[in-house]
Amino acid sequence: MNTRTEIVIRAKKHYNAQGSHGWEHIQETLRALVRKVGRALTDKELAAVCFHDCSQRDFGSEDHEVKSADIMRAELIGLLDTEAVEEVAIAIEDHRASKRNERLLLYGMLHRNNLGAHLAEADKGRTRDTMIRRTLQYAQENYRDIEYQISAVSKYLTEYSREEIREMLNKKK
Repeated sequence: MNTRTEIVIRAKKHYNAQGSHGWEHIQETLRALVRKVGRALTDKELAAVCFHDCSQRDFGSEDHEVKSADIMRAELIGLLDTEAVEEVAIAIEDHRASKRNERLLLYGMLHRNNLGAHLAEADKGRTRDTMIRRTLQYAQENYRDIEYQISAVSKYLTEYSREEIREMLNKKK
């Protein structure tokens, strides 16, 4: 089996098929990164995307960037060389847009390497439909109360009324 296939197999077992951080999200992020770089992905780029959210299913979103990097290290040590594994780990740790490393911000940096910058950009889900769908999925996965779901979603989707968001959430059930 080749390295790229092995990376995908080792990563995929850590995800649900769908959901705001499921394998479907990984596929979307892979496509976004290919569009961004304009070529086939390197093994490091593939690994960074495939493992960047791998801890979310079992451990939730709290510190998922650190936990996902640890899982990736355990899965890929020996498949990729040590230097490549650490470069991918740094990218995964730096990808989380909502929680920047304070030390990096102190030095005016958002990412410690280009791979982290590319991963963070691809992970954002640039299309409007993708952002809406992922925000709705996340709200439904994490908040039981419908009013709280509407509140969480409306922070990100200000162009919709509360009633329109309520209708979207009810269609998903």
